[in-house]
Amino acid sequence: MNFNEALNIPKELEFQEGGFRKKYQIIIQALGFENVKQCIPFSEEELKKAYKTDEHFNNLSMRNWDLAAGFNTGRQGEICVLIGSRLTNL
Repeated sequence: MNFNEALNIPKELEFQEGGFRKKYQIIIQALGFENVKQCIPFSEEELKKAYKTDEHFNNLSMRNWDLAAGFNTGRQGEICVLIGSRLTNL
């Protein structure tokens, strides 16, 4: 089961203006903002600094995001493996 199914989020929502943001607001509200906040692998200061140059945070380590999400991507070209994390345990 995915978030859309568990939280009854219509698939079409992502394709509406502002829908992507709304979908993740629903997910974060369901998981609990403070719970999700603890899973972010960067400090508030790092996020603020990164946001100034890229609002999508592409300037932060993808590996850190992957590990926080519970995935070990290994070296480039290797298979991504679910290893679990605080986020996957919410």
